[in-house]
Amino acid sequence: MTTTEERRTSVEDLAGAIRVLADAAAETAVDPAIVRDVAATVRDLTARLAAATNDDPYSDLRTDPIDDKVPSKFMPINPIIGDCNAGRPDVQVHYEEGEVRGRANLSKRFTGPPGFAHGGITAMLADQIVALTPGAAGLLRGGITKSLTLRYRKPVPIGEEIALWGVCVPDGDDLAASFTISTDAGTAVEGNAVIVSAQRLYKGDPPTAR
Repeated sequence: MTTTEERRTSVEDLAGAIRVLADAAAETAVDPAIVRDVAATVRDLTARLAAATNDDPYSDLRTDPIDDKVPSKFMPINPIIGDCNAGRPDVQVHYEEGEVRGRANLSKRFTGPPGFAHGGITAMLADQIVALTPGAAGLLRGGITKSLTLRYRKPVPIGEEIALWGVCVPDGDDLAASFTISTDAGTAVEGNAVIVSAQRLYKGDPPTAR
């Protein structure tokens, strides 16, 4: 019988391979005939994978026990940090002394202006950072971004490592978070957010995660 751990390991491997494929697709200069052949192969592979699906919100890829201190483990298909998400960017985050810290390297498939990342991608990074800050501070599990304000100060270069940071503090019934996304040239994106509990946002019980 296949275990959740076995499924998760296999999907993580698949997701990683697809990310490499997506990066290659964004840069390939091979003959168009080869591209069409690869596309046909990918469609065949897609049909094989779609032969059986899982309707659990996390595709039943959460493994027990869930470690709240490792964000990627309890959010397996998260579009920013999920190890089982085939479309996510190269992002690693962790908790350190009550703060969120991490790194990212955005490949060519995330290009907006030539040579730089699309602003929407860095906004997604920002949203993920602030949403994790309550867990880092030990203040709340299941924090959700209620509002987010960003200030773009410098463009984020493609293919260069960037640093991620975030923190939050209590603010009445909410949490006030702040974040930075930095390059070697300094802070590129910074901002603030209001974080609330899932229960408050949904005004009752949140959707069942499992």
